[in-house]
Amino acid sequence: PIEKVSIEIGEQYSSLVIEKMNYRSASFVDCVNLEDKRQKLTFTCPTRSLLGLRSELMNETKGTAIIISEFFEYQPHKGPLKKSQRGALVSATDGVATPYGIKELEKHGVMFIKPGQKVYDGMIIGEHETEDDVDLNPTKEKKLTNIRTTTREEQVLLAPIREFSIEEAITYIRDDEIIEVTPENIRLRKVELNGAQRKVLRRQIKNARK
Repeated sequence: PIEKVSIEIGEQYSSLVIEKMNYRSASFVDCVNLEDKRQKLTFTCPTRSLLGLRSELMNETKGTAIIISEFFEYQPHKGPLKKSQRGALVSATDGVATPYGIKELEKHGVMFIKPGQKVYDGMIIGEHETEDDVDLNPTKEKKLTNIRTTTREEQVLLAPIREFSIEEAITYIRDDEIIEVTPENIRLRKVELNGAQRKVLRRQIKNARK
């Protein structure tokens, strides 16, 4: 099934929306200029491509997008949807994430977890800035010294984390990843939780790419 999707946004977001829709195997149909420097972009795209689109565009356009979709027609299958080309930051241990541990990992990419959150071996805790997966320890504590500081405790400033709805998680995960849903959390994890086995699988994937 193919949907006809109309997206009304500020003109400054038009190139961003077109890029996002192309990534979802959409075909551009029309662009109409509206009042107040807004535009109405029209696309056709597979119904399955719309998973997570609404929340993604609302975030990217600061809540100003208006999205309307309706059934258009049936077309031949357009193939698998594109997945994230970024690798995963994977917890290499069980425990509780610490502010210091997370701060040390922020240089590798965008984090998905907060301090105090329980993690386990194989749980995806962030998005790597490259296409490779890497195992890391978010539970690391800062080594204590005998030197007193002038403040009661050292404040650790952390970047905002990325959170997922179920729809967003479904469109985000790759073939070797699955979603865990509980009443309180939506977590991403590797199918293979054992760290040694994950390394073997990574080597096999890299060799297959050559």
